[in-house]
Amino acid sequence: MSHIFNFSFSMKIQRIALNLTIMDQTLLDTFKRNSHRVVELIFKSTGDDTIVEGKTISTSDHAAAGYMYIDYHIPEIIGKVLSIHKGIDNYYLMDPHIELTNRTALIASGVSNYIMEKLYGKAELVKKAVVLPQNEFIDSINMLNRLSTKDKIDDVLFFMHLSNTVNQDKRTYTSHDIINRFRYIWSAFNALYEVTTTANGDKASIVQFSKKRDVIAFINSGYCREYLDSLKSANLELRNSNNVSLKLKDALHNNNNEAVSENALLCAYAIRNSNFHGTNDETTAYCRIGYELIHSLIKFYLPIF
Repeated sequence: MSHIFNFSFSMKIQRIALNLTIMDQTLLDTFKRNSHRVVELIFKSTGDDTIVEGKTISTSDHAAAGYMYIDYHIPEIIGKVLSIHKGIDNYYLMDPHIELTNRTALIASGVSNYIMEKLYGKAELVKKAVVLPQNEFIDSINMLNRLSTKDKIDDVLFFMHLSNTVNQDKRTYTSHDIINRFRYIWSAFNALYEVTTTANGDKASIVQFSKKRDVIAFINSGYCREYLDSLKSANLELRNSNNVSLKLKDALHNNNNEAVSENALLCAYAIRNSNFHGTNDETTAYCRIGYELIHSLIKFYLPIF
């Protein structure tokens, strides 16, 4: 059942000064996408930066689609406009602050704030410091020494390290940061499955890796359930309309643990393909879930590698 969601948003464009109120419907329609449209758009210069304020209307089964529209599509259009402007070669779009103005529609749609925040990057990003006991740190050093004899392990750990150096400060964190984190962690995973499988090609190697007993156990554990619930509804596809989200949903329904493991990792592979091959669509919005699944899987697998 479709619901009408009204949103307001604001975002900052750094290093651009612009004062403009767009009222022309033809111009506003530039930002339209499917059942989502902008009804108000105002640019206010603060000197060296510009604050963009707007209102949108989304008709969808769930509010998350409206969040995605504002979080990804609107900044994308603004960025494209700035990119083709002859006098502009340096700007920075910060992720928008989004508010749902008709909360009753959210309740009616049955989608929790937590799921939306987890999927679309609005969760708390600055975490408290981890208290690391001395013995655990020493254990990690010993594990690194043990792993250093393994082929390609330097590549795995190097890209894991890079994924942790990407900006995670909630005050400046953007969609591009989570895309970069996902790309780095996928490179780490790529190095891992290359050295632990014998199949030819990425997809075949991922499928073979998914069939490892320990991997099946981890993917089907309660730890991963949240990720699986998100991915099964993501409508992720590989070539030839191979909907791996639907296959994951069926596998979960049938309690087929091996198929769950395979299709969960193929969902992450679909996200990877979207990013690495330049396909700019809603799949990008699932980079957070893809990152968390693959990162946790690698962390689990390294001690038994």
